Amino acid sequence: MTLAYCARALSPEAERIGYALRPDYDPGLHRVDIECCQAMGWSTHSDAGWNDPADPPIAHVRNMYGVPIHAGHAYVADRFNVTGPDSAMIRIDLLEIDHDPVGIVSGAPLEPGFVYRVANCANPYRTQKSQRWQPALVPAQ
Repeated sequence: MTLAYCARALSPEAERIGYALRPDYDPGLHRVDIECCQAMGWSTHSDAGWNDPADPPIAHVRNMYGVPIHAGHAYVADRFNVTGPDSAMIRIDLLEIDHDPVGIVSGAPLEPGFVYRVANCANPYRTQKSQRWQPALVPAQ
């Protein structure tokens, strides 16, 4: 199981240079538990489909009280790195199930009140144009 943030836990910072946990962030409301039923973990999505169309990973998403909120074919819709409080890079994966945003998996816990500057994006065009996720940002210079 992976402890993750709900799809709307991050919000763009006012100057659009990074993300921060939403001002009303509450771990009981804005965290989710994602269980992937495939040992390889998350796949990436492309216009052609899943990495392995014959065996897409199935995930179950539950809120912090164990209540199921989504299940289906899971994939990383986008991925980017942010700079953390100690200047270390933190990978952020935006997960979708059947084209619906379901969670944000980060390489390290995120701290409320800190602005995480975007360092680089795996696919900046998709990140900037996605209608399903919060507006994305350009990498910090």
